[in-house]
Amino acid sequence: MATTPAPTRSRLARPRPALHHGSMVGPRAYALASASTVAAGLLLVGCGAGPQPPATALPTVWPAGADQVVRGHDQAVTGALTGGGRVRGTLYPALPGANTLRLRVDGAGDPGAPERVEVAATMLGMAMRPVTTTLVACDGRYQGTIALPMFGRYAARVVVVTRRGRWRGTLTLDVPLALGT
Repeated sequence: MATTPAPTRSRLARPRPALHHGSMVGPRAYALASASTVAAGLLLVGCGAGPQPPATALPTVWPAGADQVVRGHDQAVTGALTGGGRVRGTLYPALPGANTLRLRVDGAGDPGAPERVEVAATMLGMAMRPVTTTLVACDGRYQGTIALPMFGRYAARVVVVTRRGRWRGTLTLDVPLALGT
């Protein structure tokens, strides 16, 4: 009896792995991915292990019961003017945001009664636009509001404007991070 040879497959007829998002992934890879996904899900759920113990509190920098409030305070301000004059005063509350700046102008020769004091402050070491204000006369001092955006040290340019001219100077405005206790 004559036997017929078994059919042979050509290279083109061989089954190919499935394509997944542009890469070739076979059935074995799908099975492995499915099994690992199920295992990860069981680990996350906890496999019905019951309630988990409560998380313990992490230690903090602040001791228990410590006051953690940043408080406003009067910050002393001093500076020098051309002609030997001085400016002295206070910055309150010395916190980021709106601050009241009060200055007294002393001994700049005889500059005449100042009409106003112009202040332009920039934070040292930072690329920022100057924060400006004009202080007006109030009870022998000059007072106004200046909005300082953050804690730190500001260099301020001061111009005292009088009828006889302008007196220029500098002062430092400190907005320290001082924690109240």
